[in-house]
Amino acid sequence: MDNICFFSSEQIHIYGDLQRRINLNYSRMESRHYRPEHIFGADQSGWPGDWEGRTILALVKLKSSTRREPAYLREILRILPSKLNKKGYLGKIYGIDSETGLQLFDEQQLSGHNWLLRGLIEYYILCDDVAAKNIAINIVKNLYLPLMGKYKDYPLSAKERTSCQGRYDGNICGKVRNWLISTDIGCAFMCLDALSQAYEILGLEECKELADEMLEVFSKINFIESAMQTHATLSACRGILRLYSVTKDVKYLDIAVKIFDIYTTNGMTENYANFNWFSRTDSWTEPCAIVDSWICAMELYKDTCKYFYLSLANKIYRNALCYAQRINGGFGCDKCVTVFQKILAPNGGANITEAFWCCTMRGAEGLSSVSKHIAFYTSDEENTPKSVYINMLEPFEISCEHFNMCLDCYDDSFKLSFTNKTGKRIYIYVYNPFSDEHLTMCGELGFCSWVHKYNKRPVFDGKKFMLGDRILGVRNIHSGEEVPPAKPGNLEYLSSDTYKDITTGLIYKPLSDMTDVEIDELSEESRQIIF
Repeated sequence: MDNICFFSSEQIHIYGDLQRRINLNYSRMESRHYRPEHIFGADQSGWPGDWEGRTILALVKLKSSTRREPAYLREILRILPSKLNKKGYLGKIYGIDSETGLQLFDEQQLSGHNWLLRGLIEYYILCDDVAAKNIAINIVKNLYLPLMGKYKDYPLSAKERTSCQGRYDGNICGKVRNWLISTDIGCAFMCLDALSQAYEILGLEECKELADEMLEVFSKINFIESAMQTHATLSACRGILRLYSVTKDVKYLDIAVKIFDIYTTNGMTENYANFNWFSRTDSWTEPCAIVDSWICAMELYKDTCKYFYLSLANKIYRNALCYAQRINGGFGCDKCVTVFQKILAPNGGANITEAFWCCTMRGAEGLSSVSKHIAFYTSDEENTPKSVYINMLEPFEISCEHFNMCLDCYDDSFKLSFTNKTGKRIYIYVYNPFSDEHLTMCGELGFCSWVHKYNKRPVFDGKKFMLGDRILGVRNIHSGEEVPPAKPGNLEYLSSDTYKDITTGLIYKPLSDMTDVEIDELSEESRQIIF
């Protein structure tokens, strides 16, 4: 698809469940954990720039998607310069390591500043703020560019990380050569994300040189044997996809496709979430990586036009990201579902319900990205729309120079109203969760309207029951109480996407209503996916 055009927040208005989720998260992002007096001292695990950067990025993205000014963002940015060290970034300034005689690097510091750099660049894009741009440039020049030629010494082998078991928030677990290494294995490569954007937006050619050097090393990593963190892997993959978007050099796309295929085959749970580390199915999911996977899938759809990626993006959103969002708008880690561990539940029970130190902030970019990509269009050389793509069935209205559009969604159908102002035909492609291809409609001149009714019924995909994109599960079944699989055809429709197994009497519902589970109910919350 050439000349892809996105709608601005002034042109598109989101309604329904997605709007509710964005507003919930926005409210959470203005609570005490993300206020100016807290964020600069919040990090207790050695991630300089991480909490601050994720907060800034989240608030910028929420502002962009809702057109509402964040309550505390300006004050955070006002305070930020006073917290920087003399080289213009956060945390310790490392010198020469006494043991190796080499410059010492802290991969958690590099990872944390990925989010700070991203947040500053996104604020510059949105507000044309020169001060934010200048801080971003200093971070690139003084923290990242000294890495030129140094990634070749990064420890790639699992044998060099024998003490790195990992915990929820990650921590420095040792030193290998001149690298302080993290339990979030591979997080030094997260900054491919921010460096690619610094190259794209700030025009810093050195960023591409460093990114190419990092990519040469990154491409040699055996993610599975090294037990790479999936969040680090997918954040790097997003950076690689951005390099492709900017340069159109197909080598970047080829690498991204290969990495994402490794992830979907070896790093994705049965409900389209992630294992926190490759090869560690006994770990937990992390919404940070779920967000990454959604963005990667949607970018690959745009770049390849393959319907598989769009379908996967919708499945990731419905079953993984929506389930991970809690009633307070934040996001938390869940148990990893496999054919051997069928119970989906918050990891840690009621004691750890939300990863407010990272995932809640990343959830903001995830939901904002969904709202941005809910629809886009392609244009010809005269900038006239050729085709409109509706990528998710969430209600919205669009009003732009070329057309007006309104999508209303119901329990078993949708209604699409379209007014063509161009004098040319416009083809409309609507994502259809109950098929393996788009619904195609032709926008005639003037006003037209369509109603499409689904053949909405559960389908057994050979492994689990699906209702369109959504997995059906049985609620509040715990380990040791697993129920047998239903027989295809034994599910009787009740109401509102709810089904009953006529043999066992069990109630089947989609997984994505965790935002309706009260805090005091979390200890009992679980879903069994029926294999």
